[in-house]
Amino acid sequence: MLAFGCVAWAQPAVVTPAPERSPRTLKPLSVPLPIGQKASEIKIPQFNLTGQILSQLLAGQVQRVDDEFLQIKELKLDLYDDRGNSEFRIDMPASIFSTKTRVITSEDPVSIHHRDFDLSGSKLEFDTATRKGRLMGPVTMKIRDVERISPKDAPVPPATVVPTK
Repeated sequence: MLAFGCVAWAQPAVVTPAPERSPRTLKPLSVPLPIGQKASEIKIPQFNLTGQILSQLLAGQVQRVDDEFLQIKELKLDLYDDRGNSEFRIDMPASIFSTKTRVITSEDPVSIHHRDFDLSGSKLEFDTATRKGRLMGPVTMKIRDVERISPKDAPVPPATVVPTK
């Protein structure tokens, strides 16, 4: 399951707690790329112990910044459910990935796509180990086919619009 805490900077500002870090100690991810070097068109799948795909990272360009950080451009991170079906796609034009904490951060606008909705926000922090993150605002959510995901007898409530600065 994928969890996101969304923060929309409105009046008054709302703050969510930082994503939980993985309770287990993670071994730093080994990336065979020397400091300062770039690689293009990278595809990195991640599988569980039974061989089922958990996620797949597609990057237009990766550059090793130092021993810990990778700068990634045109990142598409696909996350899969327990049955191996595509669940979410996170698109980040520019991001930084820590090989020690396995956290991806983006200070640029981010889009998250699901079959039922799209989310967009100004910034993102996503822990790939726990599959939890924070999308910071202003945050926009577009829901597709509301009738299909709502109970048949329940009226669809009107949307609430929160002004942002």
